[in-house]
Amino acid sequence: MSTDIDIRACIEKILPEHQLEYEHIHSGEHSESDKQTLKAAFFTKKLWPKNSKLYIYFMEEPKKINRTSIELMNQSVDDSHKLDPLQEMIDENMDIKEAIKKIVSERIDPVVSVKLLFTDNIDESNIRITFDPNGGAWSLVGTDCRDTPKNEPTMNLGWFDVGTTIHEFCHALGMIHEHQNPRSNAIQWDEDKVYSWAQRTQGWDKQTIKTNILDKYSIDQINGSDYDPFSVMLYFFPGTLTKNNVGTRQNFSLSPTDVLYLEKMYPGSEQDPDTFYKQAYGHNISEALTLSGMSSNKMNSIGFTISKDNIWYYILIILGVLILIYYLSKNKYKK
Repeated sequence: MSTDIDIRACIEKILPEHQLEYEHIHSGEHSESDKQTLKAAFFTKKLWPKNSKLYIYFMEEPKKINRTSIELMNQSVDDSHKLDPLQEMIDENMDIKEAIKKIVSERIDPVVSVKLLFTDNIDESNIRITFDPNGGAWSLVGTDCRDTPKNEPTMNLGWFDVGTTIHEFCHALGMIHEHQNPRSNAIQWDEDKVYSWAQRTQGWDKQTIKTNILDKYSIDQINGSDYDPFSVMLYFFPGTLTKNNVGTRQNFSLSPTDVLYLEKMYPGSEQDPDTFYKQAYGHNISEALTLSGMSSNKMNSIGFTISKDNIWYYILIILGVLILIYYLSKNKYKK
């Protein structure tokens, strides 16, 4: 990035009526393991029911929205992970609302069983989009969109590019930020610098910064894979914000892990992940993982994993069962 003012990040918004619950989870009343369990339940319940129909409504015309320049985007990508091919297909002459419809139909719809439909009827809408250039980019997470009054937006696109649009719709489906994934996450934040930077460049207060950058979530919450440096849910953060001067990249397309997890959350999609990824990005899932330097083993098959936080719990259960079997067999022989 040319200047830190160019860096754009988004907020996972939480409904006001859920804020007290969320703050209670973060309070000192709970142990760290309890916090992780509670946060897991907090976000998992925001997933949409399988085969839901989600109706999308534009609350205004995107007259003042700025398009992210190709030059700016190219400063944060490299040869191993280029811009989404749709970015070049959507030229400056395409109406932004039509562009959003194209992105949803070609990048979200094919990999989830929920149906995303556009409507002119605000009363049937679940996802409502505004284009406030001063409001940043944000979305409510999952079913919070459903629980918002019909006259209020659930998503704002303060600027437009393909990657940001995909990112916000993934939030609307229940996905969280990748830099908050706790598994194999090597980001070494310098917290004082993060607070200073985010206040200066994003205008965020301390709690917003803590919630949207520094806090990590339980691995069981949303993403079942290792930390994915290629996820569309990862935003760019400069190395100057870390203790080891190693920052993150900004990604403008779905990673193989993103696609596999979307399909896992909403099984029964019209296309299998391999077919979709080959059609969208020119490689199947395995090829894409190899090109990005990741392996399928790192992803834990996007399934259940035992974390370091709970492994002793399972060891104690196993020991308890073995002791019980020992005493039962001992008593049997006594008889």
